[in-house]
Amino acid sequence: MTTFFNDNVLLIRLDSRIDSNSAAEVEHQIMKAVENYVPTNIVFDAGNLEYISSVGLRILIKVKKKVVNTQMINVNNEVYEILSMTGFADILDVRKAFRQVSVEGCRVLGRGAFGTTYKLDNDQIVKVFNEGVPFDEIVREKESAKAAFICGVPTAIPYDTVKVGARYGNVYELINARSLAEKICGDPYNIDSYAQQVADLLKLLAQTHAQPGKMRRFVDISQEFLDQADSYLPGERLFTPEERALITRLLNALPERDTIIHGDFHTHNIFEQDGELILIDMADTSIGHPLFELANMYMAFIVTAEKADERARQLVGLDNKQAVYFYNKVFELYFDGFTQDDIEIIRNLVVIISRLRMISMGVVTKVLDQFPSGVRKKYLYGVRGELRNLYFSSADSIISDVERVTVLF
Repeated sequence: MTTFFNDNVLLIRLDSRIDSNSAAEVEHQIMKAVENYVPTNIVFDAGNLEYISSVGLRILIKVKKKVVNTQMINVNNEVYEILSMTGFADILDVRKAFRQVSVEGCRVLGRGAFGTTYKLDNDQIVKVFNEGVPFDEIVREKESAKAAFICGVPTAIPYDTVKVGARYGNVYELINARSLAEKICGDPYNIDSYAQQVADLLKLLAQTHAQPGKMRRFVDISQEFLDQADSYLPGERLFTPEERALITRLLNALPERDTIIHGDFHTHNIFEQDGELILIDMADTSIGHPLFELANMYMAFIVTAEKADERARQLVGLDNKQAVYFYNKVFELYFDGFTQDDIEIIRNLVVIISRLRMISMGVVTKVLDQFPSGVRKKYLYGVRGELRNLYFSSADSIISDVERVTVLF
């Protein structure tokens, strides 16, 4: 039995059998995990579960009493029959197994914070989520794509959820489509034309109002992620109370918007089909001011490109020079007609918000977990130092700039 914990969700991957021989140890491990993590949701992954006896079913009842939001996913026909006959399928959220697909030999289209996108064949792509990503996140991507599509955003909707080994994936049908990264690399002399199309798509998102209650506020997500980053280092807080207050003040200074933010807007998540640009990967879709979208793009195209060509190619599909040029061209076209002074203020705000995202995303995606504690601390305090120079030391004037320029777009 293995466990993963993320965003208050405890994922428990069950072994082949839960019967009188194994039940005591299984119950001990599950209850220990529940006690250690104190989750609000529990997801049992039954992909490897071949049999569960009545004693195993009693364990599920105990868990359900402790954590009401408990579900079992990836259940095969035999186990589902047991759960159905005993009435457990009525009291527990039970979901049958998904079909298995293989990505062996498939071309990688892009690698993001939460997963990797592959070309399955000429008509299909699959986004495979990293191991440990909560199943609710996979469902949310499908629901967000549907909600955006209904509002008029050109979006590819995942039509199937599959298993790829131990991981989950969402499959999209994109007939004869190519990613914008492929288009640019194959036709670099028309990069300005592609930048204009992307600037127009950004403006469409910024003018598209979401249905009430269908999407999360980007500000709320940001605050939640920053809370995780603030308490990431054992025994200490990353920010002082005054700094957290300044961050909240900045986020709340942006005008309230119910317009759509993709959340991971880059050239590996944009496809061209029959001359139209279509978005995929809507897991991070939310509502809020378009400045947040530009800050996310700055991270993808500029910050990543500063690191190395290989990282830029993995994420956005362009080399670092192309990535930097493309972002700056899109920015220029998006703000065509703005004064130079306003453009410089907006650029500064984009950099500040991107630094907030850099701190939180390194923690939320568990990228920092791969490094020694000293490296993690150095990174977090390094970005915090940049924030101090960029924002904390002159917060009043920057807030004034925010209130003046963000109403312009």
